[in-house]
Amino acid sequence: MVGKLIKQPYESLDCSIDFGADLNSGDTITISSCTAVNVITGVDSTAIVIAAWPAPAVSGANVKFRLQSGNDGDQHKITVRVENQAGEQLEADLALFVQQQ
Repeated sequence: MVGKLIKQPYESLDCSIDFGADLNSGDTITISSCTAVNVITGVDSTAIVIAAWPAPAVSGANVKFRLQSGNDGDQHKITVRVENQAGEQLEADLALFVQQQ
């Protein structure tokens, strides 16, 4: 896990995962996938918590995406997978907790 984030159900937050430490100088990356799974139910929750607009995008060594919605008490595992131009595949996970405060 690269980290954990707590957000309220209403909040819509921009996030970024930095793959720079795993890349060689001059490497570029493309997104293979940006998905979410509800940890409690095991159900794919990508459409619920990862915004379709703006779509996940690469900016340098970072993958930027927007987290949205969710229900109070939900826990999601966000997984971002990328590939560099040499074909190496990298993955990072983020724990998302949705809590009404």
